[in-house]
Amino acid sequence: MNKNIFAVGLVVLIVGLFLTLAFWPIFGVSGAGLAEKHEENDFEEGESVWVYGTITNINEIGFLDITILELDNELVLWKEGESDFSEGDSVYGTVVYSELIEGIPGSSYWELEGDLRSKQIIDLLFYATLGAGIVIVAAGIIKV
Repeated sequence: MNKNIFAVGLVVLIVGLFLTLAFWPIFGVSGAGLAEKHEENDFEEGESVWVYGTITNINEIGFLDITILELDNELVLWKEGESDFSEGDSVYGTVVYSELIEGIPGSSYWELEGDLRSKQIIDLLFYATLGAGIVIVAAGIIKV
């Protein structure tokens, strides 16, 4: 067993496990989780949140040039222009809390700040890191 290769593999494996299991919950909030917090009115006008989830519905309002996206069957987002994504895509992005009429219940909404990005690409990178850690650990164990 080569202890140096094994140690490097163990570090890569631990980093891969962290990224795979804990990255999204620590650094963002799921669409369903944000929808639940939204009902509790814990937000102020202009507050931004990093959100991730799966697109479950897309509606485009052509004459206003607005797209309404639904994440995880619960969170509704407004976006200017058209969406490059389709239903079933896993995405992430930053949303901003806005109110149509301040203080009126039900007039608040989440507006997408910038563009949505594919969550699958980052997830694949995390899985690749985890897999590389397993391979390096195995190489360290096998190597004499």
